Amino acid sequence: MSEEEPKTGSKQANLPPIEHQFKPGESGNPNGRPKGAISITAMVKERLKEVYPGRDNAEKKTYAQKIIDAIFDNAIKNNDSRTIKDVWAYIDGQPKATLDIGADKESLSELTDILRAIAKPKEDE
Repeated sequence: MSEEEPKTGSKQANLPPIEHQFKPGESGNPNGRPKGAISITAMVKERLKEVYPGRDNAEKKTYAQKIIDAIFDNAIKNNDSRTIKDVWAYIDGQPKATLDIGADKESLSELTDILRAIAKPKEDE
């Protein structure tokens, strides 16, 4: 097998021809991000650090603190179970979901055959 023939069953089969691939150390974006490009994420992060200009100057809270207060107020005052779950997920991460269908290999094999038959396009009759 020559180098130019794609290897079936491997990731290399999806690669462009060798003459169109980047050489080692060569960048696909040599100029990088244009100067003056705006990063919305960076702007939001900076704004979250700023002090919220509230009516009460005694309350010196950042936008981030105000947002967290609003989230907790919604969870508690409105007994919002979705918000409570979201807060819990930020603390511990989402639980790992598992699914036990209680099927043996033979049943799964039969089910696979049925699904393949359903998915197979019908030939013109």
